[in-house]
Amino acid sequence: MMKLVKGKVILQGYEVMFILSEANHVPGKILEEIYADHSVPISGADSYQFGYEFSKPESIKWLCAQSWILDYAEYRPIPISELKTTAIRLKSELYNMVERHSQQQVTTEFDTELFRRKRHVLESIELMIHFKQGEVRFDLPDDTTKPRILKLLEAIFHRSAP
Repeated sequence: MMKLVKGKVILQGYEVMFILSEANHVPGKILEEIYADHSVPISGADSYQFGYEFSKPESIKWLCAQSWILDYAEYRPIPISELKTTAIRLKSELYNMVERHSQQQVTTEFDTELFRRKRHVLESIELMIHFKQGEVRFDLPDDTTKPRILKLLEAIFHRSAP
């Protein structure tokens, strides 16, 4: 998922890995920013952490235009039941794509890119479901889950508690 924070796009590691797998369709500026610090995400729990920042205007514009990169802020308020319904719909679409292709034999070309991107969206939605259910944890950039004033009030009252 992507998070917009203070004029930057911050991505989770698994998003960067997906971008790298699509390298033929990614602008060079994006790849430059990924490799700028010479650390590429690895699998495991670290792949869910937001840690890859993109600050160049052309990178931000390109990343925000990618429908297969979900915006955390858009999906956070959606109820789990609605996310699950969306996930079921996407699974059905993916199944139907494969089924149609297998029935048509080789008469039409299977759109591998579309399939991979839809599957990636499904994985992102499932990650959001697991996050909301407390099954997966990751830190959000700048603790963006709460308004700044709420964070300040919590800090004040937490310190004054016995």
